[in-house]
Amino acid sequence: MLLPDSLFTAILYLWSLLPTPGHGAFTIAVTSGNDTSVIEQNDAGTWCFYPAPRDERTIQPEESCTGLKADFSAVMKAHLQETASIGYYSASFERLGGPEFIVQAHVGKLYLCVSGRATDGLYETSCEESTRDNQFGVGPFGNRTVCQVEEAQETVTDGCYAPGLAEVTPANNSASGGYVRKGLWLIPAAIYTLLPHL
Repeated sequence: MLLPDSLFTAILYLWSLLPTPGHGAFTIAVTSGNDTSVIEQNDAGTWCFYPAPRDERTIQPEESCTGLKADFSAVMKAHLQETASIGYYSASFERLGGPEFIVQAHVGKLYLCVSGRATDGLYETSCEESTRDNQFGVGPFGNRTVCQVEEAQETVTDGCYAPGLAEVTPANNSASGGYVRKGLWLIPAAIYTLLPHL
């Protein structure tokens, strides 16, 4: 027969064995709300950003990250120099952490930047202000991607994508204004089809 103290101890022990939800910025796969871009774990368990193909997304010119939005240009520049595809940055553009960073524990302005390669072979880097864990892009809490460019980081160490190395052919692009990556060059598909192939 269990005594009251022993019963309480047994209940606490059993309670500790129950699974508990993880706490962190990304604990579940999340679709952006803008398109089919998603942040989810790859086969190795790494959280990665997978942008939607170009025909599903609107890439803004880099000039859209200047003027009143100049801080997005600065945080994007900082992110493109990093080697992890997902990063959280402070108001002074210092990297605070990756997908495990707990957003709700942070006080002050916080940026989320993500880089990845879409199924059509094109790259995207996007930066936005972040206010919640498991959230990016347009969502029920009003977040929105403020600055997106068709650019990759030079070096990626988390295995989420291979930057600037793969050749993308017109067959992998939408017929309406896609781009072809030839080495480190990004060429409009319409021009690429007119060039002699080396």
